[in-house]
Amino acid sequence: MKPNIFQHYKQQALSQLKVALIKGEVDKPIIPYLEIINSKESLYTTSSCYGRITVDNVPLIDNKKEHKWLGKWHRKVNKEELMNALEKGKENITYIKQEPFILHIGVKTLKDTEKVLDIARNKLGLKRSGIMHTKPRIMLEIMGLDHVSIPAKIEDEYLIDLNKLEKITEILNKKFERNEKRFMSFIKEIEKEIK
Repeated sequence: MKPNIFQHYKQQALSQLKVALIKGEVDKPIIPYLEIINSKESLYTTSSCYGRITVDNVPLIDNKKEHKWLGKWHRKVNKEELMNALEKGKENITYIKQEPFILHIGVKTLKDTEKVLDIARNKLGLKRSGIMHTKPRIMLEIMGLDHVSIPAKIEDEYLIDLNKLEKITEILNKKFERNEKRFMSFIKEIEKEIK
């Protein structure tokens, strides 16, 4: 990609990030790591997520417009937090989820693209990582592996045994910790390998 085109997109992304930070729309735990990536001459980030544990309510036929967050945390949770969020689900399907980190990274050259993907896919085994598109700019998606999705309620009826909520919480938190470790390994490799 021509340097001036890359710089245009990078400046645009950094400006959008600054606005999102002011509005409080960026996951707090990811902020210092976005700064690390954005400090690299050949990289910049767009919409990204640190990974999260959620309780969300969705219609039977998934419709993003009707999706409701009943609870969302970019950290480990406790059983009471999950229970409080589950109690809010009175319609549709309520899920308990743990979702992996996701980074959208703009890259200056194909050589840099190969380096980033080698780190993600070959060094760290992040097999869901790849090139999103190459025109008008090179964009990568780097995604963690850890994911849990449990249908917990339909309308006001529980599908899970609430006596097992402590065990479900443990599983979610262990998966979240593994997600964090993979994320941190990726960041360390980027710091070491990319200018």
